[in-house]
Amino acid sequence: MLKLFRKYDKVENIKHALNCKGWTSEGQLGLLFVLLQKCKKVKGDVVEIGSAWGRSTVLIGRSTSKIVWSIDPHTGGLVYINAGTEQNSYDNFVENLRSNKIIDNVRILRNTTSEVINKNLFPEKTKIAFSFVDGLHTGPGVKTDLEFLIPKLAKNAIVVFDDYFSPS
Repeated sequence: MLKLFRKYDKVENIKHALNCKGWTSEGQLGLLFVLLQKCKKVKGDVVEIGSAWGRSTVLIGRSTSKIVWSIDPHTGGLVYINAGTEQNSYDNFVENLRSNKIIDNVRILRNTTSEVINKNLFPEKTKIAFSFVDGLHTGPGVKTDLEFLIPKLAKNAIVVFDDYFSPS
């Protein structure tokens, strides 16, 4: 795997991503980078479900020339929901995209995956080459994410799931 890292200039992209607030570790960002490179020739866009402040979005946006779709209501995950509060990461997210000069390449859907499905917010014929799922982290949440993604996946697409857990 180290040979893959040497082949691409990942260090700069990871450095920029780590300047953003977030939970995605340096190692996880490195893995995302390598997997993005593996799907360069796969036709389709990139979808990230769960963007928060944009750490992984910055890595993704800086590491691909594909259109990146960000699906996140920016109200927080289970920790915030269970506490009865909201995260409100949207302004910081947009600023991170602007300061990294990727705002024009990212299509922001400030919604849950269920809302994206119910409101038909994602172009019907758009295929997905790569997806990073880091959303609600519940069984029903992941099921909804999969129901959205599976019919849209291009041949040889890559889907990465992060820290799924279920309180049950």
